Amino acid sequence: MSRGVARHLTVLGVLGGLTLAYTWPLAMHVRSHYVVRGTGPNALSVDQLFCSWVLASDVHRLVHDPFHVFETNNLHPFRHTLAYSENMLGVALLVFPVQLLWDDPTLTHNVAALVAMLLTAFGVFLLVYELGRSTLAAVVAAVLAIYSPALWSEVILLPLIVGQWTPFALLLLVRLFRTRDRRLIPLLGLAIAAEVWSSLQHGIFLILALAATVPALAALGRSAWRALPHATAAGVLAALLCVPIMLPYRAVRTELDSEARLGGSEFSLRLQRVVPPLSHPVAYFADRFRNGERLQSVRTLTPWLLIAAGVVALGFRRGRQSIDLAAVAALTAGGFANLLFALGPLGDPRLPSLYPFLTSVVPGLAWFRVPMRAILYTALVLGVLGGVGLAAVLHALPSRAVRVAVATGALVLVIVEAGWRPVDVAPAPDRTIATAAELRALGDDCAIADLPASYETDGIALFRSTKHWRPLVNGYSGYYPLSQFLVFGILNGFPGPDALAYLQEAGSCAVLVRDTPDAAYFARVVAASEAAGLSVVRRGREALIRVPPAPPEPDAPVVPRTRWTVAADGDPTAALALDGDLETAWIGATRPDYGPDRLTVDLGAPTTVTGVAVELGRQFRSYLRSYRIEGSADGAAWTTLAEQPVAIPPLRSYRADYRRIRQRIDFPAAAVRWLRIGPYRKPPPRGVAADVGWNAWRVAELAVYGRP
Repeated sequence: MSRGVARHLTVLGVLGGLTLAYTWPLAMHVRSHYVVRGTGPNALSVDQLFCSWVLASDVHRLVHDPFHVFETNNLHPFRHTLAYSENMLGVALLVFPVQLLWDDPTLTHNVAALVAMLLTAFGVFLLVYELGRSTLAAVVAAVLAIYSPALWSEVILLPLIVGQWTPFALLLLVRLFRTRDRRLIPLLGLAIAAEVWSSLQHGIFLILALAATVPALAALGRSAWRALPHATAAGVLAALLCVPIMLPYRAVRTELDSEARLGGSEFSLRLQRVVPPLSHPVAYFADRFRNGERLQSVRTLTPWLLIAAGVVALGFRRGRQSIDLAAVAALTAGGFANLLFALGPLGDPRLPSLYPFLTSVVPGLAWFRVPMRAILYTALVLGVLGGVGLAAVLHALPSRAVRVAVATGALVLVIVEAGWRPVDVAPAPDRTIATAAELRALGDDCAIADLPASYETDGIALFRSTKHWRPLVNGYSGYYPLSQFLVFGILNGFPGPDALAYLQEAGSCAVLVRDTPDAAYFARVVAASEAAGLSVVRRGREALIRVPPAPPEPDAPVVPRTRWTVAADGDPTAALALDGDLETAWIGATRPDYGPDRLTVDLGAPTTVTGVAVELGRQFRSYLRSYRIEGSADGAAWTTLAEQPVAIPPLRSYRADYRRIRQRIDFPAAAVRWLRIGPYRKPPPRGVAADVGWNAWRVAELAVYGRP
C-alpha cells in the first residue's frame, strides 16, 4: 500500500469516527430513530419521513421499473410525482444495497446522511490540501465541514445534507486549471452531474458558483485561460448527463402550468444572520462551551478567526508559495455569488441580489422558493477558506510540535462552537399494517386513501406505504398539484358524498382509516361507513373500507356549435373558447374580492341543456374550483342550473388522457338559450378557503350537452 493511500484511509477513518461522534447516539439507533433538533412529541419532522420514502421509492422503482422511476405511488393519479420535490436518485444509487437488503427506509435515510457527511468532509480535506499543502489544516477544515452549524440548522432535510460531490467538483476544477489534464474533463463533468442527481438545490448552488469561479480562475491564474475549453467540455458533459432527470421536472411545470412558486420573499436571507459574533469572542466561546448544544446558525466565528490569522501569516514570506491564492480568490467569488442569490427577492440595501435576475432568465428556476439555502454553499467555502488560512499559519510556524498544538487548538474551537453534547433522536413511526392481507387482496390498479388527512398524517401514510407500495390518493411532497386545504376538507368528510365522489374520480377503491389521538374520528368514520352499507374490515384500531365503483357518466349528446357566440364582459379574447384549438384559451380572473370573471354563451336558439364541459387542454390546475352555471331564455332573467362552492377536481378525465382534461358538470335538464359560467367563490366562515391561491380559470374549448 502506498503512503498516499494509507494516509487517505487513515483520514477517512478519523473523519468517520468524528461523524459518528457528531451524530451520537444515532449510531446506536440507526434503524429506529432520526436525529432531531429538539425534544417533545413533535420533534420528528414529517420531512424526514418523506426523504426516507423518496430513497425507498427510488430503489423500489429502479428494481421493478427503472424507466419510470418518476412515477411513484404518491399523490395518485398525477404523473411524475417524484418531480414534485427532490428526487435524490444519486443518493439512492449510493445507498442502494442498504435499502435493497434491509428494506428499512429509516436505516437507509440515516446511512445516506452519515455517508454524505463523511464524503463532504473528505472532499473538503482533499480540496484544502490541494490549496494549502497542509495535512493538519486540511483535517481541521474537514472537521469544520462535519461540525457545521449551518449543516445542523438543516439536519432534518436530507437533500440539504447531501452536498458531498461539491468539494470534489471544486477540487477537480482547480486541478484542471492547474494542469489542463484532459483526463480530468469527464471526472469533473461526472462530479457536477452527480451533485445535481443527488440534490437539485446543491446542484444549483454548485452551478451558480462555477459561473463565478471559472472566469475568476481563468483571469487570475497564469495562462489559466487555456483551460477554459476543458471546463466548457466538462460543463457540456454534465448538462447532457442531467437531461434525463430534468425532463420530468419540465413536464410537471408545463402540465400544471406553474412557472413559479410562492414563498421566495419569506425565505430570503437577512445579512445580519451571517455577520460573525465579533463583539465578545472570549465570552462567546465560553458560553458555547458551557452550553454544548448544537448551534443552528450560519453566524459562526471560528472560520473567520482562521481566515484572519491566515491573512496575517501571509504577510510573512515563509509559506506564501504553498498557498494557491488565485484558486482561493476564485472559490471566494463562487461563495459570494451564492450569498447574493440567498438574498432572494427582498435583497438588501447594501448588496444586490442575483435571485430576481436569475429567476427571470433561467427557465424553471422560479420554482426554487427558498433562496436563503444557498448560504450553505457560502458556509462550505467559508470552511475551506478557514482551512487555507490555518494552512498559512502552520507554514509560518517553526516546529512540528507548535503546528500540532495550533491545529489542535483550532480543532477544539470548531467542536466547542458547533456543540459537543449528544444530539436528540426521535423514534420512527411504526410501519405495521394491520390490514396488510386485505390490502394485498385488492386489485393491482387499486389506489387507496389513508385517513385522517393532514400534512403530518399524510407524511406518515406515505412512509407506511413503503410496506405495500399501493398508490395513495393523498400523500406528502414539497409541491402539490391541488390545494391541500381542499383535499383535507373533502377526504376528512368520508364517507360523505363529496369524499366518495373525489375518491371515485381519482380511481380509488378503498380507504385505510387509522386510529389517531382523536379516537372519536375513527369510531365516527367506521360507524358512518357501516351505516352507509360500505364494506368494512376492522383490525384493532385500523379499518379498510371499500369505495363503491364510480357511476358512469350520463350518455347525453353534444349540442352542435353552429350558431354560437360567446362574450366575457367585453373581453375580445372570449372567442378563444370556441375556436376549436386546445392550445388557445380564454382566461378569466378569480379576484380576491370574490368577484369572478364569467363567460356568457349564446346558443343561437332555445336548447334543452343537461350539462357543460370545460376543456382545459393540459392545464389541470386551471379547472373551476368552484362554479355557478346559470341559464336564461331571454338573456335578462337568469336561473341557477348548477352551483358548487367546492368543486371536485376532474381527476377521471386526467386519468383518461392528461393531454386533454375536461371538467364536466351535469345538472337537471333546462330549456335555455343563454348560459353563463363562472366561479362561485365565497369567503369561508372560518379558517383558510379551500381555493386559496386560485388566481385564474381557463376555457380552451366549451361543450354543452343536451339537444336543440
